[in-house]
Amino acid sequence: MTIYVGFTDDDMERLAPLLTLFWQQLISAMIREIPDPKKEPYPLLCLIDEFSSLGRIERLRRSLKLLREYRVRCILMFQYIAQTYEKYSQDEAKAFTNIKTKVAFTTDDLGDAEFISKMLGTKTQRVANESTSLQAQGISNSHGKNYQAVPLMRPEAIMKIPAENTLIMRSGFPSVKASQFIWYKETLKNLQQPALNLPLNKIDRIEFKRKEVFNSEFAELL
Repeated sequence: MTIYVGFTDDDMERLAPLLTLFWQQLISAMIREIPDPKKEPYPLLCLIDEFSSLGRIERLRRSLKLLREYRVRCILMFQYIAQTYEKYSQDEAKAFTNIKTKVAFTTDDLGDAEFISKMLGTKTQRVANESTSLQAQGISNSHGKNYQAVPLMRPEAIMKIPAENTLIMRSGFPSVKASQFIWYKETLKNLQQPALNLPLNKIDRIEFKRKEVFNSEFAELL
């Protein structure tokens, strides 16, 4: 079962307190008891779009990691990381920016690009260097090589990522640069099977027949 809670952009500011209350009550209801996998085999996915547009959800900030024990998964989507600082302090916002799995798309914000670059980490690169010194005997040249840590992707490179690409970062695993699967642009959409023809329940139809009763004695009286 899927429940959609949507609102238009013009109602976003007006309904933000109501939506905040909705999420607080939802979290409170989900953490009352740990569900039994036999009775409730399917976990709950909370997909929150335009998360930064909502009000401050203190219950979500404190219970974000705790929800995993109650088989609740949350996906938070926002345009810029700095938007979370409007409702939360930088220390409080770490509860959202330190999520185990992150998916980043191209951005035009330098601060976000620097944050993503740090999240991707560094690699070791061998760098050659050359120095020239002037001595009494003449010019002396020396060559050497050393190892330096360089970012996997610099901020300016992240800001130039094509729109169809994405970066996937998960704790404990190497980062992945992937291509988005845009279903309406792929040829696989032509391979979709049509709807199955399910057999309909057949109901035996019994036609109603009017039975004519003829009374001979009554006919003689007429």
